[in-house]
Amino acid sequence: MDARALFLDQHAAVHSAAVGGNKMSAAERTFAGLSDDQMRVRPREDLNSLAWLMFHIARAEDIYKIYAESFRDQAHLDTIVSEAQAIVGNALRAPA
Repeated sequence: MDARALFLDQHAAVHSAAVGGNKMSAAERTFAGLSDDQMRVRPREDLNSLAWLMFHIARAEDIYKIYAESFRDQAHLDTIVSEAQAIVGNALRAPA
């Protein structure tokens, strides 16, 4: 299994069937049967609704960060970062 397939498999295990296609996902097991009104209820004024929490947990941005360090020199660090960017780029690129 490559990195992209692993990511998609893990994504489907967590997200709703409508998003990930998995009818037994964590979202389906947790929220199946709840109405929109139930999802929007705030249990207390200082707490957020399930819908708000799920939106903020599940949202994603088209950014990523690579953390790297080298004990050699800047050129070595630049090589590490360049190679890491290529690996991430290849993993996120859709198959041809």
